[in-house]
Amino acid sequence: MQQAALFVASDEDIQNLFLTGKKAVEAEGGGAGGQEAAQARDSLYKEIEPFWENMLEEYGLRQIHFHLGPGSTSFLRAHRPNKFGDNMDEVRYTIVDANLYQAPTAGFETGRVYSGIRGVVPVFAIDPETDKKVHVGPVEVGISFKKILESLEGVHNVDMAVLLTLDHLQSNMWADFLDERFAETPPIGDFAIETVSQEDNLREILATEAGYVLLLDTGTEIIKLSSGKSYGITSFNLRDYRGTVDPSLPRAGVIYIWEDISEEVLTLQEGIRNNIIFSLLAYVLFEIIFFWAIKILTQYLQEVVDEQTKTIQVLASHDPLTKLYNRHTLKDRFEEEIERSKRQNKPFAVTMLDIDYFKKLNDLYGHIHGDQILKEVGALFKKYIRKNDLAFRYGGEEFLILLPDTPKAGAEVFCNKLLKLFSETSFGELKPEEVTVSIGFTLYNPVDDKDILILLKEADDALYSAKDKGRNRVCASAHLTKASLN
Repeated sequence: MQQAALFVASDEDIQNLFLTGKKAVEAEGGGAGGQEAAQARDSLYKEIEPFWENMLEEYGLRQIHFHLGPGSTSFLRAHRPNKFGDNMDEVRYTIVDANLYQAPTAGFETGRVYSGIRGVVPVFAIDPETDKKVHVGPVEVGISFKKILESLEGVHNVDMAVLLTLDHLQSNMWADFLDERFAETPPIGDFAIETVSQEDNLREILATEAGYVLLLDTGTEIIKLSSGKSYGITSFNLRDYRGTVDPSLPRAGVIYIWEDISEEVLTLQEGIRNNIIFSLLAYVLFEIIFFWAIKILTQYLQEVVDEQTKTIQVLASHDPLTKLYNRHTLKDRFEEEIERSKRQNKPFAVTMLDIDYFKKLNDLYGHIHGDQILKEVGALFKKYIRKNDLAFRYGGEEFLILLPDTPKAGAEVFCNKLLKLFSETSFGELKPEEVTVSIGFTLYNPVDDKDILILLKEADDALYSAKDKGRNRVCASAHLTKASLN
């Protein structure tokens, strides 16, 4: 969840829209704000909506929620956009701490309406009035235990349940939601079922003294029901975010796992009657099987988390439209190339490219067609550049390419070939000559050891020099001297 929240918090458009909303709320008296806050909230929702719908469908997320500080005041719920302005300081401790320390938080937490696993990441933005980075507020991404259990159904021959203590629920949830919940799913003693794979089976087990004791005093037991079935059961404590921060607080609930081992127990009993030694071996075998069942389940859960983390990391580092690296990964990649250049004592080229008159293309053909052009440009780069070259979407229609081990002559050849490639390529229904580019480049030389900002400015100045000279051309940086050509 924290990786998904990081992806949202790293988006520059989202950062700017969230900052606009924060300023509007402050100017309009706080809380829900007024008309300007409503406009900013609507713009932010339109920006986040495609990602929210995709994550809802693919991963079953429960919420994406933007908060303002200090404390926790709702600005926008993507899952419930008409509900905002309420304060949740007493239940959203992940949000309060993220605002207080301006650092990510994560963990299980029960809110006013539902319990879930939450990942929270602070959002920062560049304030256009001061040109300084400011903290706006955190974004929260959450998923319910129910969705996690649904993803495991049928995978292994075990059942699971999450049970929360009544004290925990009553101290966090709204009373009307709690009454409705208990009417639908009655509590069991001092516990309420949060989610369960087989509710009837669970209630049958917990109706026994041995089964209920595993809620009060966690551990592993084998119990036999009046129906004749036998179950291997393991339970362990569940602590919420506050409980992980302060271990002196009471637990929030219990994770309950059970497996029908009737056949194994029957075999064991028959073995005892026939042969004492055989029975001991069978019992040891059962213990091993049960241990490996839990281990396999844990391994599977880790694989699911790793796979989702890998997918989210790709989303976080790549532009969703062009599939190129996004601007947020530029600093790390740039620093890697500088270190490589120093080790090998070889220069590398920094190339900046901008689509000419792209706003006119958008106005003439529409933004959908404009997005298609950007997609095809991204595909063109992936096909043309070398394996070690790095292509980024730097801005709206602006791109950056790092060319390792490339002197000035090589950079000029690359840029002119790229210019020619654009002149010969049709983008959608447009003729080749209708989409042109201006290109500027500079070099990093280990002898000069310029920093990233200087190199970016040199490339950007060269790009604007190409535009000033009539566009559809290549210009080298004015800072390139004879000493830095090779």
